[in-house]
Amino acid sequence: MSARRLGYEAGDLVTIGFGLVLAAVAMMFRDRLDDPRVPGRFLAVALGVAGAIRLTGRFGSRPLATNLVRAAVLSIAISVMFLQLHPVLPFVVEGSFGRDLATCALYVPMALLGVLLLVRRQYSEFNACVAAVALAHGASFLGHFLVPAVSPSCAGAMVVLLATWRWRRTVFWAILPVQAMLVLSLVVLGVHSVVAVSAGLLVGVVSWYAGRALNELFQGNPFPRGGA
Repeated sequence: MSARRLGYEAGDLVTIGFGLVLAAVAMMFRDRLDDPRVPGRFLAVALGVAGAIRLTGRFGSRPLATNLVRAAVLSIAISVMFLQLHPVLPFVVEGSFGRDLATCALYVPMALLGVLLLVRRQYSEFNACVAAVALAHGASFLGHFLVPAVSPSCAGAMVVLLATWRWRRTVFWAILPVQAMLVLSLVVLGVHSVVAVSAGLLVGVVSWYAGRALNELFQGNPFPRGGA
């Protein structure tokens, strides 16, 4: 695809598109914003990701460096957009995002899986996970328009479980009880409702398959099946 020749992968375009959609949504609800600069910030993040990823083309002969930079850029972009969501949707998001230890801990296996795939030079699988995680977070955040809340951390956790089940079965069994307890703790501690957690897990499943499909479209080759 022409986008890939420019250095973009599926997850990059998902994140850029997410930023553009949020910029448009912020403009629609600008009368409810405390800070009129919020739409511009979303737009700046989207354009910043596009420019930063384009620059990684200089590392084209070094895929490990390229993917490390890509992961860092997308992580920062999603975090920045997350921090801007409250002023965009104060009537929906207020009090619905937990930032306690349990929520943060759910992102640890996600980061470790990315490192594992990169160290093993499984770049296609890595980019599939990036696309799925980007879709999971984008869909979760935008899902606040449809339901009281959708947990992005639970969506990401489901992506990690499905990825490890397919490619690293031993890792799956190692993290399954930890992930399950952390997800359950979000309900017990009142961070998210049962509906939010269930919706997040469902979004994770859909994002996993959609992310893999997008990555196949970009890379043009199927993935290997399960692994040890």
